[in-house]
Amino acid sequence: HTILKLHGCRTDRNSWVLTRHEYDKLLHRRPDLRDHMRSMYRSETLLFVGYDLQDPDLEWHLSELRALADGSPPRHFALMPRGHGDESHRRHLLGEAGVDVLEYNDDRALLDILGSLAAAQSPTATPPPPVPRARWAS
Repeated sequence: HTILKLHGCRTDRNSWVLTRHEYDKLLHRRPDLRDHMRSMYRSETLLFVGYDLQDPDLEWHLSELRALADGSPPRHFALMPRGHGDESHRRHLLGEAGVDVLEYNDDRALLDILGSLAAAQSPTATPPPPVPRARWAS
């Protein structure tokens, strides 16, 4: 299992990526990281937690996924607070890149989701229930 902190680690100020210049350096000066991310997008199921899905670095990768997937992208998930973000962005840009948004109402619901996912990773755990498809509010 991998935890990839693209914005850096909270406890390591030197790892923080916050500005457009820092994004550009990350994407263009670290081809090893870019290739690793590309590989993960294609071969792993990803769960985005605490990540704004409109960040320029992610959008670059998602645009590549949409182009290469040709209508059949790998499946990924993003946990987001209900009502967060632009719905047309979710449907078009995220959906076509294979990212299903799982919404939660409050911190307790988020903790319940994360607890269920952690329990499902336990070697003695029973298989987790199927993850519901994202529901788009009208």
